[in-house]
Formats: sequence, structure tokens, C-alpha cells
Amino acid sequence: MPRTKFTFTFSNFEKAESMITQILTSKGFQQKIINSELIWKKGGALMGGQCLKIDYSDNHIDVFGWLTPSLGSNQEFALTGLTGVIPRKQLLGTIEQIKLAIM
Repeated sequence: MPRTKFTFTFSNFEKAESMITQILTSKGFQQKIINSELIWKKGGALMGGQCLKIDYSDNHIDVFGWLTPSLGSNQEFALTGLTGVIPRKQLLGTIEQIKLAIM
């Protein structure tokens, strides 16, 4: 599963969860259950998808980010390399926004 992992700390769970939800919904992400995982996804069939999975633990979160190709493939691409330069840059910007909001 080629996903890129980021770990951030926070001091207030409720605030962190609220900020993350606000950021992602304002950017057009929707929560979906895919393969028994609750993820945030934006895009889809024609444009490919930007995906995030947020795992909360004690005082930190793990944010997993990846891209999916268009046309319904189950393939995943990490946020490195040459695949999906523009959506990758957008998703990395969203992750940075999350980091700044919860710290």
C-alpha cells in the first residue's frame, strides 16, 4: 500500500478533530468507507482522487496521504515521484494546512 505517512502532535483532541474536519470539508473532501477504512476523498472517476486517512492516538495523529488514478482503479500512489504532480502538490498543501492548524 504506497501511502505517505505524516505524524503531528496536538494538545486538544476535540479542537484537532474539528479543525481537520473543517479544513477537509471546505476543500471538497468527503468521508467515505472504502475497503472497510474510513477515509477522506476528493475527486474520482475523471480526475483521479486525493485521499487521506486520519488515525488519532493519545496526543498525535498519523495522516496517510495518497492519490488514486481515474477510471475506478484500486491502485494507490504515494505522494512522492512524478505521478500526479498537480494533485500531489495540492494534497501536500492540505496536509501542511492541517499541521499548522492543530499545532
